[in-house]
Formats: sequence, structure tokens, C-alpha cells
Amino acid sequence: MRVSSRASRALFLATSLVAASAAHAQTPTADQIIAKYVDAIGGKSAIVALSSMRQTGTMEMPAMGMSMEMEVAAATPNKRVTKMVIPGMGEMMQGYDGKTAWAMDPMQGPRVLKDKELTQLMEQADFSSEMLKSASNFKAIEVQGQEAFEGQQAWKVKFTRPSGNVTTEFFAVDSGLLLGSVTTQSSPMGELEARSVLSDYKAYGPVKLPGKIAITAGPQQMTMTTKSVTFNDVPDTAFALPEAIKALVKP
Repeated sequence: MRVSSRASRALFLATSLVAASAAHAQTPTADQIIAKYVDAIGGKSAIVALSSMRQTGTMEMPAMGMSMEMEVAAATPNKRVTKMVIPGMGEMMQGYDGKTAWAMDPMQGPRVLKDKELTQLMEQADFSSEMLKSASNFKAIEVQGQEAFEGQQAWKVKFTRPSGNVTTEFFAVDSGLLLGSVTTQSSPMGELEARSVLSDYKAYGPVKLPGKIAITAGPQQMTMTTKSVTFNDVPDTAFALPEAIKALVKP
């Protein structure tokens, strides 16, 4: 029996609608993707029990032949200090004590951060809230579908901060782990697109974190390798402003 062209079109339309409906039904919500990620790295109860974190490792920049020792200390709420030691040059430091964001390095000296650099550091300061991807930190969270990221199928999720800063993150469909992100960062050199690839997840105490992060920011390529991570052992004095920064802060 010959099927009319009108019937064929109707059949094709119905089939397409069913397929589209099935694909939509299989796409998880942002809350579901985040919940799976939080469970994959240790669970909400384990994360909220963390008051501070200290991480040590190395930062390598192959194109420049440089390898730097790196240490990050963070505490809730909203405190963070990063220190890198550059062979032959000295220390680079950046921090936020909940009020003042600052940076020090041999090239530019001590600086109090303002505008986009300040906002960027403030948004990244609360490490436990960042682990939880707390909805209160964002103006909008949008699932943008599924695509391949570094050879793995991932859910693509767009996170928009209240400031308007946007980060797109990729969560593995199978494990739920965060595979990487793409964002635009402010730096003394201007706006740079930064692409991060997270790998080698390991259990550090109660949570699982990436052992390696490869970063491409503009022409620069860097790889951060974690040596150790400890929790709940950072004193508040670790976030005190250096004397050179205190001299720049108006009373």
C-alpha cells in the first residue's frame, strides 16, 4: 500500500517530536548535575564540615622552562591566600581576607586589587561553597546540552555570577566529576580566555579532588600538580595582610 506524501510528513513529524521529547527527558536539570558532582567528590555533609584547606603543589610553564612551588590556603567564609615561588625571582602572592584583595610580585610590587580583579578573587574565595556550586553564588545556572570534552561525554553547564562573569563547566556524564571549564579572566595583561582541564582525581581526606589541572590562558600554558591537601588546620593568621599591603590600605 502506498502512503501519501501528507501521511509521510505527518509520520516524520510525529517521529521527530517523540525523539525530541525523549532527548529532553534524558537531559538532567542543573540541580541534578550538581548533586551528582557533589556526591562524586565526597558528599555535602563532608564538604560543609570543612572550615579550611591547605594545598601544596607545583606550577609548571614548559614554554618558559619554569617550575614553581605553589601553596594555597583557604578558609570559610571568603578567605584565600596563594603563594608561588619563582626560581631566581622571588615570591608571587595574592590574597583576600574577607575585606581587602591584594597581590605582590617582584615585577609590580604590592597592589590592592580593584574592579574586575577584586570581583574575580572575591567570587573564588569561599572554597567549600565553590565545591558545592551553591546556587546562592550565581545569578543563573543553565544546562546547555551534552558534548565531548577531552574525549569524554559531558554535560555543559553555564554559570553566571551576579557580577555578570560567566564560566562554562563540563561534568562527566558517567562519573559526574568536573572535567574542566572555560572562562574569561582579568589580569594585568587584560582579559584572557582561560581553559582548564581537570584530571587524576584522588581522595584527599574526606573529599576527592583533581591531582592535575592543565590551564591555557591566552598564549600561556600551565600545569598545576598537587602534592598534598589538608583540611581544618589553617590558622586565621595565615590571612593577615602583609605589611606592604597594610601601608596601601586607607584607614
